[in-house]
Amino acid sequence: MLNSIIVVLFAITQNAAEHRAQIVEGIESIPVLGTPGTMAVWGDDAFPVIVGKNKSQPIAAAVTYGDGRFFAIAHGSYVSGIDEGKPSKFMKRVMKWVSKKENPRIGMLRNNTNNWNEVDILMWGQNRQLPNELENQLIEWISDGGGVIASACPWGWVQVTGNNLQTDLSQNRVMSKLGMQYGGNYARGDGGVFKIDEIPVEVNAGIALQQLEKDGNTTQVGSGALQYAAQCSPTFRQEVNNVIQSDGMLGPTKLSPIHVKDVKSRLFVTNFSAQWKNLTTDEIVSASGSEDFPETVDVSVPRTTEIKQFDSSVQGWQSSGIFLCAGEVLQIHVTEGNPVSWTVQIGCHKDTLWHKDTWTRWPEITHVVPLEKHLEISTPWGGLVYFESNKSAADITVSISGGVKSPLFDIDDGETNWLVERQNPAPWAEIKGKHLILTVPSVAVRELDNPKEVAEFWDKVVSSHCNLAGVNVPKRPERFVADRQISAGYMHSGYPIMTGVDVATPKDGKLARVVDVQDLKKRGSWGHFHELGHNLQRSWWTFDGTGEVTCNLFSLHAGEVLCGIEPWDNSWLKGQVVSAKKYLEEGSDFSKWKRSPGIALVSYAQLQKSFGWKPITQVFSDYEALPASDRPKGNQKKMDEWVRRISFATEHDLRPFYKMWGMPLSPELLSDTSLSTLPVWNPSPL
Repeated sequence: MLNSIIVVLFAITQNAAEHRAQIVEGIESIPVLGTPGTMAVWGDDAFPVIVGKNKSQPIAAAVTYGDGRFFAIAHGSYVSGIDEGKPSKFMKRVMKWVSKKENPRIGMLRNNTNNWNEVDILMWGQNRQLPNELENQLIEWISDGGGVIASACPWGWVQVTGNNLQTDLSQNRVMSKLGMQYGGNYARGDGGVFKIDEIPVEVNAGIALQQLEKDGNTTQVGSGALQYAAQCSPTFRQEVNNVIQSDGMLGPTKLSPIHVKDVKSRLFVTNFSAQWKNLTTDEIVSASGSEDFPETVDVSVPRTTEIKQFDSSVQGWQSSGIFLCAGEVLQIHVTEGNPVSWTVQIGCHKDTLWHKDTWTRWPEITHVVPLEKHLEISTPWGGLVYFESNKSAADITVSISGGVKSPLFDIDDGETNWLVERQNPAPWAEIKGKHLILTVPSVAVRELDNPKEVAEFWDKVVSSHCNLAGVNVPKRPERFVADRQISAGYMHSGYPIMTGVDVATPKDGKLARVVDVQDLKKRGSWGHFHELGHNLQRSWWTFDGTGEVTCNLFSLHAGEVLCGIEPWDNSWLKGQVVSAKKYLEEGSDFSKWKRSPGIALVSYAQLQKSFGWKPITQVFSDYEALPASDRPKGNQKKMDEWVRRISFATEHDLRPFYKMWGMPLSPELLSDTSLSTLPVWNPSPL
């Protein structure tokens, strides 16, 4: 058996290498155009053509099928030159390989077969959806010697249509029968290009699966390819299940994480995560490890029935104060109003972790479904229950049965008995202010006596950030969600803002950091302020090198306004001054300034120290008032416009100041006579 696998494996890899060599001959790289998607490859006759940073997920793949050939690439920009009669060098090679001709006849794929016998290659764009019968005819046409060049931006198609990529995109339905498919991820290049390097054979997940069956393991690239193909293809997923024999396998926990080298365990997690959505609510069971995170509630605790009202004008997730336990069924009945345009979400831990080398929790544990008049819902992990409306929704009243109550403080609800509420049995709690909502482990609120003060503090943080940015407080409240493992960094911005669970967990008899108002008022919370600042950043005043800098203006500002910490005395900033002095002494290499957020922030703080916050707020406000067409685009214009506007706001010519810091200003700005009427500012030495 093993010898036959080796023979087949050799034949497959040799054929794939020969075909790929024909396509990429003489090509060293192709440019990154737009944001391409990625693909999964698993068929015996399919092979990857180009990969990006993630070697497991090609952006282009091809397959031989019978006497014909099929090529697909995950962005339409690459084929646009063919339509115009000006294909790129790379696409010329693709056309030659697909057609086996130097000058092939090209036609567009339509919803009929009229031109099929008149062309060598059919061009297939993502918006051409074929009926099933025509898809089958196309496969036969390829087998008889036809060629197809397909293109799509798969993630973009999902974003625009809201449809299922695997089952609703016609190209994917056809390609799945040929052993490859588009997935939903983004591709990243290297220095603006995708390099045409040698590709590991196990990028074909079928080969990786043979390696796994033969050796009990595969490479990290092979593991990634297997997971991605299993996510994309139910058929391949079953092949994987047959090999890994998943009975008795367990999901990840804090004490028993699953690492990248644990290939079979990762495939078990991947397959389980894909398959459970096809089950009925009666068939869904709790996932192993769900009791560890997001945790559950003992069956001895009574499940509750609650009546809740939801306002359709409220934006974002609306908290229900209900927690659904893993594997249990929640029943929702809409007793008043129309469920159309409402969704129900189970779980708040929205980050997916498929790309992480280690999982300490399941990598995808939230679930969203459309609300129905009578809805039963269950998931293997459970979680807090949320409702969300879109613009066309009506107010609703719902009856919710089968969950347990969670601690929920709402600053607008004066009737809550907090001493009772904080002891509700669910493992996750929320503190809801007017502008920000905290989601924390319930242990963080069990001894918390002053939730109103907590909510008010964070409301003031949001307000102060918006004041600095020159914008109104958004109607949708911000959210902080504490999580055991997040997708990137220690914290990250977005909706919700995700943080580590450590800042939301009591320790050594002290309150959790994020709810300890007395400590927050004294020391602030740089990380939380920073991530909220990211949510208010604007691209027109955030140029290259300042993505992790301008957000910290909000950290400094909130530290001063709410905590009484003068920006120049802020401990984070003080730690950067020595490096900034050295930077200036060594000649102000601006490339280093752009790589060093601390050094860059010192230059902003110098301005604030002398002129206060008012000029910065004025500039931010002025930008907001501009029509979008008048806001600067391009790095040089953003730098020039910032220097020009902040100079007028401070009533000082700041060009010498920014030259001192090494900023490359354009000749147009340097010769601007309107700035020359202002006095030059000479800052005090650091």
